[in-house]
Amino acid sequence: DFLDGKCTIEKTLVRDKQTDGDLLLLSLTKNKEERSVNEDEMKGIISELNKKFDYILIDSPAGIDEGFRIATTAAEEALVVITPELASIRDADKVIGLLLAKGIRQEKVNLIINRVRPEMVQKNDMMSVDDIVDILSTKIIGVIPEDKNIIISTNR
Repeated sequence: DFLDGKCTIEKTLVRDKQTDGDLLLLSLTKNKEERSVNEDEMKGIISELNKKFDYILIDSPAGIDEGFRIATTAAEEALVVITPELASIRDADKVIGLLLAKGIRQEKVNLIINRVRPEMVQKNDMMSVDDIVDILSTKIIGVIPEDKNIIISTNR
């Protein structure tokens, strides 16, 4: 509706009731014509949000197709979330290259490594954080250990 001029950007935001802060969610679902947001529309949305917020996080779909291209069109920084598996690291290398090609500076691209299992790293059955840094030459700002309780809860 915002893109069609039927409402303001504020009307499209939904406050997250699970937080005390100003975490607001904006859904970029397809409109009535069943078309996705294009790059120019995304730039317009981000421009409007920039007037009101200090930080805007955009969750990109996995992969490097149109969804990634549109989600990153107005990005100034990037958090690349990976797992310590070769396929994920290869994909991250491609993503980082695309982000740099879009003009995002190297120091503005950071990694978060998810599902790390320290016992596997110690046995050399999983790549270490240092190995990943060596391969991707990108700063890591977070390491999240795997938690079996999360796996159990998502399978219920």
